[in-house]
Amino acid sequence: MGPTATGSHNLDNDCDPGWLPLGAPKTNSFGVKNFTPNFPAYPSGHATFGAAALHTARLFYGVAAGDRANDNLFKDAALNSLTVISDEFNGVNKDDKNTIRPKHTRTFPGGLWQMIIENGFSRVLLGVHWYFDAFAVKANDHPDFSKNIGGAALGINIAEDIFAVKMAKSTVPPAI
Repeated sequence: MGPTATGSHNLDNDCDPGWLPLGAPKTNSFGVKNFTPNFPAYPSGHATFGAAALHTARLFYGVAAGDRANDNLFKDAALNSLTVISDEFNGVNKDDKNTIRPKHTRTFPGGLWQMIIENGFSRVLLGVHWYFDAFAVKANDHPDFSKNIGGAALGINIAEDIFAVKMAKSTVPPAI
């Protein structure tokens, strides 16, 4: 199956037969081979928890429930985007060959929403999940949140449900 997930044993025209997953890194474990676990296809917990946490932050800072678009929260003044440094590629950790991984600074001009999307895709690149374990995908490889498929959609729904209950409780006057 190629990136279009044609559902056959034939390689499709978009497939890269030389592609290998990034593998689950064994940070600071020298001589230990990287691996990809043989997970079955199911909603990704990583995508679910990441989307729930990041979308809760979006809601807290004023993004409306139902908003499925980039946000401009937490803009870094110098880079005009949200910036983070990888825990794996921080210029200190070593790979399985005892080589220091370079420091990698990542910017997210699409804010927390972009983080939700990339967090879901990250499990595919790692070789642990399929795209649909994170979300439905449109023909242009963009996530499709009109369908309630995958862990990211679950996490977003969880965040909105919890936030709605919390907001409803915060507006109710205390019982006498």
